[in-house]
Amino acid sequence: MRNFFFKFRFEIILVVLISLYIGFFSFLHIVRHDSLHSNYYDLALMDQTVYNTYRGRILELTNPEGINNFRRMAIHNDIILALLAPFYFIFSGAQTLVVIQTIVIALGAIPIYLLGKMILKSKPLGLTFAFAYLMYAPLQRAGNFDFHAVLLAVTFLLFMFYFFIRKKYWISFIFFILSIFSKEQISLTAGFFAAIMTLSAYKKNDRKKLFFSILIFIISVVWFLASIWLIAPYFRGGQHFALSRYSSPGDGSFVYFNLIFNYDNLRYLFLLLFPLGFLSLFSPGYLLIALPEFMVNFLSNHLQMRGIDNHYAAIIIPFVFISAIFGVNEILKRKILDSKKIILIIIIFTLVMSYYKGLLPYSKDSSLKLFLTHRSEMDSVKIWEDKLRDENISVSVSESLGAHFSQRIKMYRFSETYKYADYALIMRNDIYNDWLDKKQAIKDYEKLKADKGYNMIYKDNEFEVYKKN
Repeated sequence: MRNFFFKFRFEIILVVLISLYIGFFSFLHIVRHDSLHSNYYDLALMDQTVYNTYRGRILELTNPEGINNFRRMAIHNDIILALLAPFYFIFSGAQTLVVIQTIVIALGAIPIYLLGKMILKSKPLGLTFAFAYLMYAPLQRAGNFDFHAVLLAVTFLLFMFYFFIRKKYWISFIFFILSIFSKEQISLTAGFFAAIMTLSAYKKNDRKKLFFSILIFIISVVWFLASIWLIAPYFRGGQHFALSRYSSPGDGSFVYFNLIFNYDNLRYLFLLLFPLGFLSLFSPGYLLIALPEFMVNFLSNHLQMRGIDNHYAAIIIPFVFISAIFGVNEILKRKILDSKKIILIIIIFTLVMSYYKGLLPYSKDSSLKLFLTHRSEMDSVKIWEDKLRDENISVSVSESLGAHFSQRIKMYRFSETYKYADYALIMRNDIYNDWLDKKQAIKDYEKLKADKGYNMIYKDNEFEVYKKN
């Protein structure tokens, strides 16, 4: 037994680290939700979609910009959500989604470890990279921002890359399919990866690798084009909503240069590369596999796409780590640093970033104390969750209440569409701090209070319930 633990000590430590990550962040995300800090955008929308699928209404949700129900593909082609519905037989709730997301993200440490061990011929280095992955602040913050299917692709892309390098092409192909099913634009990065692998296979006259590279490339191109210009318009009745985030900046290459090389983008890149001590820059070719996603974020007029507090860096993260592993391989080959110094560099940079931007209890920006603060509204919301459990009851909900009342056929984000709902449930601070349109939210709230068709039937501090007469 002692020999077993000594032989597999690195793998055992890896399992312990993964388990600790799953335990802590599952707890953190659940208490965040229970303390009314989850959101209509996007946990409520995701939960309603998976719940309706579980109830036989495949990928259906209420249009967040309208009053009718439509299919999820009208927003994003993340049809992997349908595969999550069976988990609702175990527990039907938004908590299921955040726990699944946490588990899948944590499992990404496995291909990181295996790739590090294989490329660097070192279990300690492989384990160090796995530790850095689990401590990676941008990933922790993304996981804390409700649930997004694209975050599952962090792990899927890592496994796809690892098995492709190992020449286990069919297994790699399965993870490729799971990846592109997580969000339509992932196919851009997967296709770019396949194009690079196609050139490599052609030069080496590796027919099997060439076949799978071309196959992945073709499927990626077809899936992206179909998602943006066929599937989304069909289910939405108009162009993909995200296209509005991009407009012509004007004439001349200098304009595009300024769009890419500006303070926000450089800060974004700095925050992504800093936790690994900028080791990714020693093998930039692998980092550039994520170039399509960098451009998607850099050129967008949606500022959140250049921050680490959300899910927009998900597709980039795998290649930050892959390029860092190959970067260390270059450093070792050239004998610039030895493995012990590299391990020390990674740990120091990881811990510094974890303190300033991580979500662990010691982190400067940790919200754990906030999430554990009990408010009377939390108890009231739970009471009304039980009272309105019937899925046929339609509700209009303010932002922080969305994911608590999303398991139903019709759910509206509070606006003038409240008049279509049987109940309106409000957290007043949501109204007066509405990020979407505060003036309009206040106007609709005043209209609701004056509406003789609705009566306030419950109030607890900020929490209010109105019922249609």
